Amino acid sequence: PIPRSVLYNSANLTFAVALDKEIQIYDGQTGLLVNTHYDICDSEVTTMCLDTRQRKLIVGTHRGECLVFSYMTGALMKRFNSHSSDITGISYCHGDKCVITTSWDRSVQVCDEEPMGSGSMKLCPTLRLIENAHKTDIVAVTFDHELSLYATASTDAIIKVYDFQFSIVEAPDIDSFNDNKIGHTAEITDISFVGGRIPALVTVDCVGIICIWAVR
Repeated sequence: PIPRSVLYNSANLTFAVALDKEIQIYDGQTGLLVNTHYDICDSEVTTMCLDTRQRKLIVGTHRGECLVFSYMTGALMKRFNSHSSDITGISYCHGDKCVITTSWDRSVQVCDEEPMGSGSMKLCPTLRLIENAHKTDIVAVTFDHELSLYATASTDAIIKVYDFQFSIVEAPDIDSFNDNKIGHTAEITDISFVGGRIPALVTVDCVGIICIWAVR
């Protein structure tokens, strides 16, 4: 199977690789396989991310599920409300203890990481939900705590930047995000805030064009 997602865990110097329904853990220094979490979900893993302490693995699936596992043992700890289609992006909100998820169902969810319930049925509540956030499939999401912003991108090369607290679009075309004359004309594949209190967003598309945009 083709790896769908790869993460580096700097806390224990390992790599996590998602293959179909399993997660393989490799030693970052030797490259040796040190652990495998078999059949951790009912459908193929599509994306994943780590929490602040890098002890929890947050996994999105082909069926739209978003699940939280122990990084070391693979035990299911809690879950989020599901999307109706593939999860395409997960962003952990460091400092806010929230998780933002995006999906091919074109919706964006901002969820509290503190769950309700007990056992494996612990469900983390959805704080904010944006339906039809884009006209086409959403492919990426990123978050910046210092700026209190998150951004999403879709297959039609449209970028949207939201205020984190209210999930309101900061500006639909700030700095001509969606002007194809100076922006992207091909599908965007990834986005990321620069971080370090620098108000800038980096985007890249499938033909290799990289753009850096000023925000706020």
